[in-house]
Amino acid sequence: MPAGQFFIVGAQRSGTTKLAHLLDGHPRISMAKPYRPEPKVFLEPDAHTLSPRRYFDRCFPHQTLTEEGWLGEKSTSYYEHTLTAARIRSVFPRAHILFILREPVARALSNYHFSRSHGLETRTLSEVFLQGVPPPAPAFRVSVDPFDYLGRGTYLPHVQRFVSYFGRQRVHVLFLEQLIRDPAGTLSPLLDALEVEPLRSIDGSVVNATEKLEDRKIVAEIHQKFSAYFAPLNEALLNYLAVEPPGAWHY
Repeated sequence: MPAGQFFIVGAQRSGTTKLAHLLDGHPRISMAKPYRPEPKVFLEPDAHTLSPRRYFDRCFPHQTLTEEGWLGEKSTSYYEHTLTAARIRSVFPRAHILFILREPVARALSNYHFSRSHGLETRTLSEVFLQGVPPPAPAFRVSVDPFDYLGRGTYLPHVQRFVSYFGRQRVHVLFLEQLIRDPAGTLSPLLDALEVEPLRSIDGSVVNATEKLEDRKIVAEIHQKFSAYFAPLNEALLNYLAVEPPGAWHY
């Protein structure tokens, strides 16, 4: 059996793919592939009945399991499905849970462009964020609401839910802004917690970016409107985590 298992659970459009790529570059860490579509094993109602071996055979069929190695799964839908924390804990009670978060207005805008680029979103930025036009019906089946741009940025309840199952020491919260600015320093506490050596080299390139064609005036209006909305929510999160606001989170 491996040294341990971890799960990158979210938040969507906050750098989860980048984080998975960086960790997969560590000699003692292997990520489940492909990154897309994500495995999403623990969205299945009977997932809690899996044995660790059955899970490993399914998600890491070509991986040699050693006592020195860590195995990771990235499935951002786990973030907002309320039963996934309990299901994961039933199979991996000592798993580590990884969040990477992003300033929530920027995350919401990225989420909008992601939904639009995948043929789900048909409204304009203004219609979504400034006019409140109702969303269209999803064009195909999805595991989470593709239009929950603001609700998905309310981070604290999701973090607390996983903490309630795994404990504060096994839930790690990173911030995209810090990962971009200082990837080695941002990953260092996490790698220490996993008891593995620091990464010798880190690729700072952007991963899984979405093309954006934005009206700067509208984007500025959206930031002005929703910065006030998110300010107390961010303050509650940062107080809970006992950390200083990362760069762009200063309003």
